[in-house]
Amino acid sequence: MNILQHKQEISYIKSLEFMEGFKTAYEQQGYDVLLTLTFVDGRSITKELADHKLDIFLRQLDRLYFGKIKGKQKTKIEREVFRETKDDQGRRFIHFHILLKSIGNKELFRHNLQALFKRHIAKAQEADVQFYTQAGHYGIKKDFRHGDVGINNWLQDKGHTDKNTKHYTQAVLEGESEAALKRIYRLHFERPDTNKIKALARQSAFK
Repeated sequence: MNILQHKQEISYIKSLEFMEGFKTAYEQQGYDVLLTLTFVDGRSITKELADHKLDIFLRQLDRLYFGKIKGKQKTKIEREVFRETKDDQGRRFIHFHILLKSIGNKELFRHNLQALFKRHIAKAQEADVQFYTQAGHYGIKKDFRHGDVGINNWLQDKGHTDKNTKHYTQAVLEGESEAALKRIYRLHFERPDTNKIKALARQSAFK
C-alpha cells in the first residue's frame, strides 16, 4: 500500500483519534511542561546548526539540575523532542517543541528553561513555556493522515527516559538539591563569563 492509498483509507475522524491518543499517552506518563524553542534566524538556520544548539541547551539543562558528571551524563531531565521545519502558514521555520517532566518548583523550572536558552544559545528568541501537554500530538501533526507517527519530526535520539538513576529519583521526590539551587542562583544572578561569551560566538561560526 502506498502513502496516497493509506491517506485515503484513514478518515479525518480516525486521524483525530490518533492525535488524541498520542496526547493522552504523554499526559498519563507525567509530562507536564511544553517548551517551544525558536531562533531569530529560524528561516535560514540549517538543521545541523539547530540540532547543535538544541544539544547545548539540553546538556546545560541536565547539568543545572544534576551537575556536571564525568563521562556520559546518565542523569537527565525526562523529555521528548520534536523538530518542525514550517510555521502555521507552511513557510520554512525551524523550531523545537519539547515535552518535559518538571523537577521541583514548576514556576522556577519555567524561569530556568527561559534563562538557560537566553544564556547559552546564540540568536535565541524568548523560550515559550506552557504547563500543559495539549500539544502532545506534535509527533504526528504533519503525517497523521498516513500513519507515520512522528516519523519526520519526532527526534527520539534527543529524548530521554530515566532508568531509575539515584539522583533523578531523589530529585522527583525531594525537588531541587542544595547544589542545584546554588547553580540556579548563579544562572539568574551572575553575569556570563568570558568563556560563555566565546561559546556563543562559536555557535554563530558553526558549520
